[in-house]
Amino acid sequence: MKVELPFRPHPDRHPSGRTTVLGPARCSAEAMQSYVRRRNPRAPEVAELYLKAGEKYGVRGDVAFCQAVYETRAWRVGYVGPRFRPFLAEVWSSGADPAVIVEEHVRCLYGFATADDSLGDPAGGLFAPLQRKGWRGSAPYWEQIGSAWGYADPSCGSDVVAMWRCIREWSDRISAKR
Repeated sequence: MKVELPFRPHPDRHPSGRTTVLGPARCSAEAMQSYVRRRNPRAPEVAELYLKAGEKYGVRGDVAFCQAVYETRAWRVGYVGPRFRPFLAEVWSSGADPAVIVEEHVRCLYGFATADDSLGDPAGGLFAPLQRKGWRGSAPYWEQIGSAWGYADPSCGSDVVAMWRCIREWSDRISAKR
C-alpha cells in the first residue's frame, strides 16, 4: 500500500519557489548589522528599524534591509537603484531621519506586494510614481521587485534574496559555534 505524504510548505517560499515580500523576518537585527558592518563599519545602525517597520506592515523587514544594503552598496557609494526619484541611495544620503526612510521604504514594498490598504495607503512618497504606473499589488515576490522597482537588471530581486540567505546561513553557523 502506497502512503501519501502530506505536502509540507516551505516557511519562506511560495510553492512556485519564489520568496514572498510579505511574511515574518527570519534574521536577527544583530546578524543583519554584523553582515553589513563587515562591508562598511560606518553603515548606519538600522537593522532594528527595518525589523520593526517590517513587522508593522507585514513585510519581511530583514529582506528589505538587504535591498537597502544592495542598493546603497552597504552605504558606501552613490546611486545604483531605481530610475525614479527619490532614489533610495540618495534618500539615505539626504540626512533625513533613518526611521522615516526605513518606514517609507517598507511602505513602498508593502504597496508592491498587496492591493490591500488596511495598513495604510503607500500612495505618497517613494511609491507615488509607481502607483501612477499601476504597480500597486503587482509584485508580491522579491524576485519580481527588480522589474517593479525599475532596475535595468531584473535579477536584482534574486540577488537581494541571495544576500538574505547568506545572512541566515552565516548567522546559523555563528549560533552553532556558541
